[in-house]
Amino acid sequence: MTKKPTLSICMIVKNEENNLKRCLDSVVPLLEALSAELIIVDTGSTDKTVEIAQAYTSKVYYHEWNHHFSDMRNKSIAYATGEWIFILDADEELEDPEKLVALLQSETVNEYNTIRVLGKNFLTEARDKYVVHISERLFRNTGKFRYEGSIHNQPKYENPAMHADIYIRHYGYNNDDPELMEKKFKRTSSLLLKELEKDPDHIYYRFQLARTYFMHKDYREALLQIRKSYALLKKHGKEIVARNYYVIGEHARMSYVCKIFDETVRIAKEGISLTPQYIDLYFYLADALLAQQEIDQAIETFKTFLKLHQEYNQKGLSKLSILELYTVDETSKSVAAYKLARALMENENDAEAVEYIDLIEESTHKVDLVINVMLKLQRYEELYQFYKSIENNSVAAYFIHQLEIAAAALKDAEEKLLIASVFSKEEGPYGQLNQIRLTDDPRLIKDFLVSNMMSKLPVFPYFEIYRYAIKRGLPVISYFKSLENGYIKLYVKMLLDKFDEAQDYFMQYLKGEKIRPNDYQSNRVYCAVANVILLTAIERSKKEKSVIDREYHDIFNLYTERGIQYITYLYQLTPIRLVYKTIDSAEDKFFILMHLAEEAKAKGSIKYASHYYKEAAEAYPYVAEMLKPFMEQRILTVIE
Repeated sequence: MTKKPTLSICMIVKNEENNLKRCLDSVVPLLEALSAELIIVDTGSTDKTVEIAQAYTSKVYYHEWNHHFSDMRNKSIAYATGEWIFILDADEELEDPEKLVALLQSETVNEYNTIRVLGKNFLTEARDKYVVHISERLFRNTGKFRYEGSIHNQPKYENPAMHADIYIRHYGYNNDDPELMEKKFKRTSSLLLKELEKDPDHIYYRFQLARTYFMHKDYREALLQIRKSYALLKKHGKEIVARNYYVIGEHARMSYVCKIFDETVRIAKEGISLTPQYIDLYFYLADALLAQQEIDQAIETFKTFLKLHQEYNQKGLSKLSILELYTVDETSKSVAAYKLARALMENENDAEAVEYIDLIEESTHKVDLVINVMLKLQRYEELYQFYKSIENNSVAAYFIHQLEIAAAALKDAEEKLLIASVFSKEEGPYGQLNQIRLTDDPRLIKDFLVSNMMSKLPVFPYFEIYRYAIKRGLPVISYFKSLENGYIKLYVKMLLDKFDEAQDYFMQYLKGEKIRPNDYQSNRVYCAVANVILLTAIERSKKEKSVIDREYHDIFNLYTERGIQYITYLYQLTPIRLVYKTIDSAEDKFFILMHLAEEAKAKGSIKYASHYYKEAAEAYPYVAEMLKPFMEQRILTVIE
């Protein structure tokens, strides 16, 4: 006599070639470890679904799709001969097959007829956001078990039911796949609307229609439908309302997303009074209270949420058989902790805010919060340790940038030195910068400029290295020769904005530097520095509505002369008039046109010289104001 299988895995599928192999691979451990059978009912696939299924089981059957999910489910379980029936869909994956094997081999299951498991509905391709729900998936095969409902088929199972911390991953609600979501919306909404035509007062179908609109991002229509479902529910007694509390949960969520916070507060409080463990409601309530500036209440509610979140992840909320939970993931915990810490700081409870920092995921928001609170509390060593813990390089760079801004705003010079002292321990450029701040040692400045590629570092705060070099009389211009033109301009601009002595330093250099015509690097650096000085002077004259000083016109003449020498080295000038229009750099194009204008002027051609001067002004309009007197003087010289 053939032994009865322990488990029958029952599935209905249609055109699931993209999902089915992943799903079936996840149940292979069940087939190998248990006396188990795999039953797959195909409802009309036109792709390779059947071929994939037959590679795993001989029990593949065909039944034509009749637009009734429960009928199809019941056809699949009719083939089951095992002691237990396990329901699985093709777009799902069993996360813990070993746990399920152990459970079915234990004595524990003998006391139950139904087993509830946990589902993770992934909402993004990256799988960083998911919704958790609890559902009945394993049923003792007594012959009485069946499904009812044409759309959201519901199992009619026998108690007692047990909860198992076993997860099923579901990939069918990927919001990053608009084609998939649109297909599901059209199918589900049309079926629900048909059912509601027959029975407009059906609470569950109205609830599911609201969810369908919500997943389609029709938030206002979703809220309208959930309000109708809620109104229908409230016609019943308290016992019925309590049994259907998921309607209240979705009502709170949808009003929260629509930012109707007074409604969220009212509905969430009602739901909590009925089901104190309903974790989602505390999240929506706390954030809604925060939006209403009810800071104290929001703080206490966020604390309750985080406590429930910890309990859920430690031991689960097995008594809470909710359709779906949206806030038990790590992202929701992080958001709640961040908002709680911000609220505590707003209430001047800075020390308590620090207690929640570790619950916040690494992000730029967390960086801002930590810098703010640690500086207020003067906990510089803790601030440094937080920086050391940052794993993402871009977040670490953001930390340095924000710390520099915050430290610069401090009025106490001693406090700035304390911060520099703590961060001087850091290995690498930022530690070196802080060592220089503490010592102003020219040897350290030289070592920094020699050992670090300044073009690879953020201009802010590392422009300060050049500031210290200028103060110590070091040859900054020589160090500039290792930088690209763009970086020279950025560093010069930052120095002019932040360092008063920089203007005099660069003006002295521009007016007094003697450069050979064939010294490409010196001409290049001169033009980069002069460019910033001239554009700054032009901008200032426009803002102040003043005349540009004569000394800047003199520098413009040298800028043009050395720019021509620079492009003479960089380009082949013989055919340049044929190709200059294709050059990307506006400044290089300006110098080339100035070269052509000077060449035409030397030949006595005022017409062509004027043409090239005007084209130069169009190519680089930023200096047009200084080019006009330059051009007039050059042409006047030719005429005389």
